[in-house]
Amino acid sequence: MWARPYIDRPWGMFVHNATPLNPPRELSPPQVDAMIATLRDPDGTLHPERWVPRVEHPSLPPRPDLWPTPQVESLELPPEALQLNPFLQHKLVGRPPLHFDLRYRAADILLGAGGPEFGPTISMNVMSTSAGPSTSATAPFERRAPAALVDFYLDGPNGAQPATYPGVPSLKISALAGDPNPVFRWPVTVIAHHERLVVQVADVLHAVLANFEERMFQEEVDELSEDRQTIVAHAYKRRLRLPVGGVVPPEDDGLRRVDYLGDSTYFRGLAPAGDGDGFMLFLGPPP
Repeated sequence: MWARPYIDRPWGMFVHNATPLNPPRELSPPQVDAMIATLRDPDGTLHPERWVPRVEHPSLPPRPDLWPTPQVESLELPPEALQLNPFLQHKLVGRPPLHFDLRYRAADILLGAGGPEFGPTISMNVMSTSAGPSTSATAPFERRAPAALVDFYLDGPNGAQPATYPGVPSLKISALAGDPNPVFRWPVTVIAHHERLVVQVADVLHAVLANFEERMFQEEVDELSEDRQTIVAHAYKRRLRLPVGGVVPPEDDGLRRVDYLGDSTYFRGLAPAGDGDGFMLFLGPPP
């Protein structure tokens, strides 16, 4: 919770506490209180970007030392030498921990009953308000999801976890499981969002989502088999009926890479690619 502490009411938001500042800033206790006061305007507008990372405060947990910063000095490890975060691991049996449909937004990712023990029931340390220290951990989980599912909060502590151990500055997704094409058309290299941090879970999921949100070129469509073009067309029609963030895509939205996937739009995790060059992405139909 040190990396993404939740600031309780009246703020009600996560802040980024792990990303290093350049140059770093050390604040005195009065300066910390003054900084916290700037996070919310009188009209209620929230400004999490005003948070000064790595400040010290009695309500913050100590900084963990398992993944020291910097720890990304030219680490060149094969995928087999890396342990994937449980949120990202492909499971041979059982439900995946994440309910992540690539047709939707990052904010729509849910955490299911099959997730790691530390996922759905995080005990959050929060900051003191003028009324004194708060210990409520229910505020960010008030919006109820269907049974056995809770919001993943990609911008919170779950997303801030390292994607691998040891941590790496980049992670390559080079293959798509079950792809009829022998070579994955759209490989992606995930880069840590800060040069002094390792790749985090949020970096991976944002990169996967952004990759498949890209539109397909006409020549890419023309290269598909007739059967695959039919699959893509049907997937496109289904997607146009899906409200994303309460908004249905326009009828002329155009084909996107996610349509190429047919009905296999759910994230099923990663595993080392067979050729040793990066990771293979597993996708599947809705659970």
